[in-house]
Amino acid sequence: TNIVAPHGGSFVKYFMQRAKIRRLEKNLTADKETNDSHRVWYTQEELNDFYRGPAFRLHYRYSQVLVTIYVCWMYSISMPLMPFFGAVSCYLSYWVDKFLFCNFYRTPPMYSDDMGKRCTSLLGYLILLHLGM
Repeated sequence: TNIVAPHGGSFVKYFMQRAKIRRLEKNLTADKETNDSHRVWYTQEELNDFYRGPAFRLHYRYSQVLVTIYVCWMYSISMPLMPFFGAVSCYLSYWVDKFLFCNFYRTPPMYSDDMGKRCTSLLGYLILLHLGM
């Protein structure tokens, strides 16, 4: 379930956002005014916020991937297919995040490579945990 579960919430939010935009665009008149009298945007920024998706939370994604990798390698002694499931999970995470980056999330700020280096250094402890099991 950890292969699919981290992406379920993001996809539900994506489909809800798309449905909200479709409802709005369906109610537009010929001169691009909305039929909804209760929905009025006074500035372009408010309208942009309506179309804009949520911010991407990189630290949550890193933690989800690290937990998946750690669990798969810790239990790989007793269940030899766990590294395969971990690889499938990482592969799926890559493609889901890529799709959602292109279609849903806001443009992320410029991140430094500090978080990536820190997570890579944490993988060294994985070897010790794996040998300790």
